[in-house]
Formats: sequence, structure tokens, C-alpha cells
Amino acid sequence: MSGSGKIRHDWYQSDTYVTVEVFAKQLSADDVTVVFENQSLSVNARLPSGSEYVLDIEPLNYPIVKEESSFRVAPSKIEIRLKKAVAGTKWSKLEGVDDAVPKPFAAGDSAKDAPPTYPTSARKTTNWDQLAREIDQEKDAEGDAVNQLFQQIYANADDDTRRAMIKSFTESGGTALSTNWDEVGRKKVDVAPPEGMEERKYEY
Repeated sequence: MSGSGKIRHDWYQSDTYVTVEVFAKQLSADDVTVVFENQSLSVNARLPSGSEYVLDIEPLNYPIVKEESSFRVAPSKIEIRLKKAVAGTKWSKLEGVDDAVPKPFAAGDSAKDAPPTYPTSARKTTNWDQLAREIDQEKDAEGDAVNQLFQQIYANADDDTRRAMIKSFTESGGTALSTNWDEVGRKKVDVAPPEGMEERKYEY
């Protein structure tokens, strides 16, 4: 990340957007240029003093939809809204790619709170069912080894595989994990409880 001057910036997130705030005052829309790319953000502003402010963030933690991202100039700040490419993904930081499978975003979570968690079971063809049963039967140490396997797969995967893992894990509530983007990209991934269990809706 690169920035200039003493102007502070901060960020927060919702289920669908990451918002970046640059606290520069007394700017007009004509003074500000923001460039969105799939996994980078560039901000350039002409300050009232005549100097130039530049903020470059590359890579962003996760991909964004640049066509649906936007910014506005307020009297006390520049507010930039980044549309998440996969809704529900919780960003652990603004810049830098994670080497682990992300956990779903939960309402009330902050951007920098609890460490990431990983699924204890997963459903997918090619041994994932067997793996899920073994996780349930083994001790926590066994689960740690599986988590390391998930992290290794994610770290070495291409963009489509990562998108498939994020989307399937997030939409299924952590009960399914797929690496096939062609399959999961076309439809919502349903909750897939482990064998012998069934999904139940919470009743108030």
C-alpha cells in the first residue's frame, strides 16, 4: 500500500461492500480521481494546498466488481464503496491476499477481530465425504491437519478455484467446499449437512 501526505484513511465492511474513507477536507469532485480494477484501487486527489495525494492499494484482499463500485466526495472525506465479487466474504485486511480459506461474514463482525476459522467438514465428490466423517471422529489435532490441507489447496489455487471455494463455503454455511467454478458459479450452493444429520431452520 502506498499513500502520500499525512491524510488518514480507514475502512469497514458489510456483507456486500467494503467502504474506504480518505479523510481529506474541502475537496470537490473535480479534484478527485478514483480508478477501480478487479483487485486494486487507486486514489488521486488535488489538495487545497496545491499538493497531490495518492493512495494505491494492490492487491486488495479479495476481488471486487469494479463496474458496481463507486465513490463520492463529502466536505470532510472521500468515501469509496467497493462491491465484493462474492457477497458474504469477510475481508481480514484491506491489502494483501490471504493464504487461507476465508470464513463467512457475520453481521456485527469488525474488519480486524477474530482470526479466520475453517470448516470441520466438507461435501464434494472425490473423498470429501470420507474426509468429513474422519474429521468428526478424530481429535482436534486431526482437524488441524485438515485445516492445513484446505489452506494449501487455497494458496496454490487459481482465481476460479478460489472463487469456487469462497462461494461454496460461504453460501453453504461452511458445510460444502467445491473447487469447480463452472459448477457452483451458475447457482446457489445449498447447505449440505453431514451424513446422518439434517438441516433444521431456527424457530422463534
